[in-house]
Amino acid sequence: MSLANTDEERQMAELATRLFADHAPPSRLRRYRDEHDAHAYDRGLWAKLVELGFLDSALSLAERCVLAEAAGSVLATEPLGVSWFAMDLMGPGERLVTVAHEPMSRRPGVVSSLDHLVRRNVAHAVSADVTLFTQMKGDEVSLFEVAAGHEALKVEAQQRVDLHPAAIVCVDSTRLPPPVSLSAKAYDRALDRATVVLCAEMLGGAQRAFELTLDYLKTRRQFGVLIGSFQALQHRAARLFVELALTRSAVSAAARADESTLAVLTSVAKARCGETFLRVAEEAIQLHGGIGMTDEHDIGLYLKRAMVTEHLLGNGDEHRRRFATLSGF
Repeated sequence: MSLANTDEERQMAELATRLFADHAPPSRLRRYRDEHDAHAYDRGLWAKLVELGFLDSALSLAERCVLAEAAGSVLATEPLGVSWFAMDLMGPGERLVTVAHEPMSRRPGVVSSLDHLVRRNVAHAVSADVTLFTQMKGDEVSLFEVAAGHEALKVEAQQRVDLHPAAIVCVDSTRLPPPVSLSAKAYDRALDRATVVLCAEMLGGAQRAFELTLDYLKTRRQFGVLIGSFQALQHRAARLFVELALTRSAVSAAARADESTLAVLTSVAKARCGETFLRVAEEAIQLHGGIGMTDEHDIGLYLKRAMVTEHLLGNGDEHRRRFATLSGF
């Protein structure tokens, strides 16, 4: 199953799936951790993704989501999502740009007046050529473009549980050139598109965790029989299948939403994905039994990623409140 609906999207999904499977297995996350690699992504693979046009500004949101789903299935760390987000804010470019945005709890209409801007969980900040800071100012958002190595910029790598590259970044805005202003509406649209892409990545991770669990149920024997023959485990797997189907529908709707429904459908998808990915990953650990608790097995990496992504770009509670507000409740 895939988010791809058209022949072109299906071909893109097949190509991306093969590429990530061959060059980005989940097991490499442990290697990045053990080597203390703060960059934690394959530059050769990244160059290949760029060469194939995966960073093309002409890609639709649905096409981005097809690629993100393939990346999420193997917990890929390449900076696709953050690069697309930066592209929506700044336009296309050849530099690696990350976005140090304000947390969702600051929206909407909050005025941020601090001179020292501090952001946590900024993806690929250690590797980025440019860090783009956002600062809310009523109906406008200020964008501060800060080049790597700038004297006003401080970057401290984080060691996150999901082993994906991120950092705490701080900048003194008084030592920077005047920012570029963007309307809050345009910024929110870019942020919603980035959130939908994250949802697609989470869906890919949840689907793969489910597939790994089904494979285990079909091969693991206990008391002389396959554990997948136990009705209680079959019912648990069936519930996960239903949750994934509902979540896929929510993400697909958000990926193909028009301007009038994007915000509402984005919050529906993010709330749903956070809940589903975590539930599937937790059940996967349970259904794997003892081996699921070991560092050597990949299934635990999916749970760690689910725990982190649930809180990125707004958690379920924040998006449910936003949905209620947008819907006039």
